[in-house]
Amino acid sequence: MYQGARNVYCRYPATKEVEMVYDLGARHLLFLDAGLVFPGKIIWSEPDGTPHPLHATADYYGTRTFRKHEVIGRPFHVPSGLAFEAQPATLGDRVDAFADLHPQIMQDGGRFRAWAGGRVRLGDQATAAQRRQSREEAAGFDLTSHTLVVRYLESDDGVDWRAPDLDVVEIEGRRTNIVFGTLQVPERGFSGMKLFVDPSAAPAGRYKGLFGGRMPIADLVRHCREANEPFDPMSMLVQLSRMPRDQVEAGGHYELIVGGVMPDDLDTLPDGPAMAFFGAESPDGLHWTAAPHPVLTFMAEEVTPYWDAEHDRYAAYCRYWQRAQRRSIGFTSTTDFHRWPLPRPILFPSYREDLGVDYYTNCHSLYPGTPDVHLFFVSRYRRGQDDCADLHLAVSLDGEAFEFVPGDPVIAVDATGWDPDTESPSACVFPTNDLVQFDADHVGIIVRRDNFPHKWPRTTQWRHIVQWALWENERLVALRAAERGELTTSGLMLRAPTIYLNVTTEPAGSLVARVLDDRGEPVDGFGFEEARPISGDHRAVPLRWATGPLPSRLIDRKIYLELRMCQTRLYSIWAAD
Repeated sequence: MYQGARNVYCRYPATKEVEMVYDLGARHLLFLDAGLVFPGKIIWSEPDGTPHPLHATADYYGTRTFRKHEVIGRPFHVPSGLAFEAQPATLGDRVDAFADLHPQIMQDGGRFRAWAGGRVRLGDQATAAQRRQSREEAAGFDLTSHTLVVRYLESDDGVDWRAPDLDVVEIEGRRTNIVFGTLQVPERGFSGMKLFVDPSAAPAGRYKGLFGGRMPIADLVRHCREANEPFDPMSMLVQLSRMPRDQVEAGGHYELIVGGVMPDDLDTLPDGPAMAFFGAESPDGLHWTAAPHPVLTFMAEEVTPYWDAEHDRYAAYCRYWQRAQRRSIGFTSTTDFHRWPLPRPILFPSYREDLGVDYYTNCHSLYPGTPDVHLFFVSRYRRGQDDCADLHLAVSLDGEAFEFVPGDPVIAVDATGWDPDTESPSACVFPTNDLVQFDADHVGIIVRRDNFPHKWPRTTQWRHIVQWALWENERLVALRAAERGELTTSGLMLRAPTIYLNVTTEPAGSLVARVLDDRGEPVDGFGFEEARPISGDHRAVPLRWATGPLPSRLIDRKIYLELRMCQTRLYSIWAAD
């Protein structure tokens, strides 16, 4: 369950609900969505305040009837004056090492590690093995010219990067920092890989990745039949669209393929490549072994897999096309890394969007150090303006149902003043890696800004500005009271005597809290009157009451906090000794 919460029966008086209860201890709980906020209720009462039993029926009321003024509705801990608000990132240091690369970054072993996709030109001294013919070459891809690879880099601070000389790929007799790519799988081709650490695996497979490749259409269909796996017609149609129409229609099966029906006679299928994703495993992230067969027969430009520790499975998000002709985000999961079902759409343009909008990027991330705080950084592509000029944040309680956080984009660039002959301003911004702990005080992602719109002719004028986008720890989303607001938290199992907040207020703003017991009743001596107001900017400020520390009898018991906020942004909460 999200942030370690569990569902229990709510013990508020006159209330019949299931509620989420969180451990309030060393783990910092982030106010990213409504999970930590008790939604409240309405309680109907007599004019003298006597409450009616919850869900009372005619068995209780008999023949009694009411006029409107004879029953009074009393809001019960209903939040008010509050809204979630996405917080803007600060664009930080440029990372020139990635100017022509597309990096994926993680912190591993106390250092930053990057696997960056790009192209390399193989010179005339390329080895015979590097020159060998392949199906990819037959399709017009020359391995002795430019080829797609993954390069490996390391850094101590995330800004200055070094490219170690490795023993994986040598070019012209020299070691390189290339660790994977077309050279390793020439028979499959290669269009980029996303990788992750699998803590559930044996050491030989600690690192896993999914990479895009190709195989003959007939081979893919045969594999799907023999393995009893579904196929995605789009994996073939993209390549079929690039072939002469008469060749595609020679077998008379084009419309069948469009409709997702494969002919019985595979020999009549067009002799063209189909797209699929293949798996690869590594003990160290450097030396990779690729699976011989596709693991996901789906057409997508990018898939971002990860180990879902909460559900003990592998999961992945992909760029999804088959939703109202617009790019969206799809999801798939499996317990067998070598067999993935077809994705389904989970995040896509809604009625609230302009009809010319796509969700272009599927950059999923877990908040650093957590197994269940799911974030998406999504570039909205506006087809009419040809830009992806802003980056929006979506959050999820379970990794499958996402919702955008209200407020402005977390990153926005001015797309109106772009000029292809300059580096800035830029017309597109894309997230390129997972959210990581940048330094002691900040989390961040690498973003890439392009100096002209997305579909502009990609000439030698095309330049990338790659830099960090940073937030202060836990401050990606705020629960904000623009003026006055009130809330009662969900149930909190108090594990330590001092409660801390990550919070900011305006100069005239403040926050005060009172403690409620496990039945929602105020705890004597820890009310609003005894609370010491909090104001200012605090990454870790304790809640204090004039009566002293919280009593030990509350430890390992469920409590609730009732907060009154004025011109305040609340980010997270935890407890410590």
